[in-house]
Amino acid sequence: MFSYAAYNILKASYIYRIIHCGFSPLVEEKLNLELQAMQKIHEAQEETDRELENTLERLAKTRIRNEEAHNKAAREREAMAKEIEDVRGELQTAVYV
Repeated sequence: MFSYAAYNILKASYIYRIIHCGFSPLVEEKLNLELQAMQKIHEAQEETDRELENTLERLAKTRIRNEEAHNKAAREREAMAKEIEDVRGELQTAVYV
């Protein structure tokens, strides 16, 4: 993952070289282009991180809804099974009376 701290260190290093080493205009332009490319990478990484965070939040919510639906279905199955047992017991009692 491309961190903002690494970007700032590289940027500072390039700026230092430009100021203190007296690069030619072509070298300065190359360094500027590299800084722009690094900035684009950083921005893309931030966007990707935001998308990942949103996706993980949606996943967590979906898992919660899934668990709730699963629990509700289990409760309904238990209620139906009890109802069937009650009806079965009533029918057996009616048959033997």
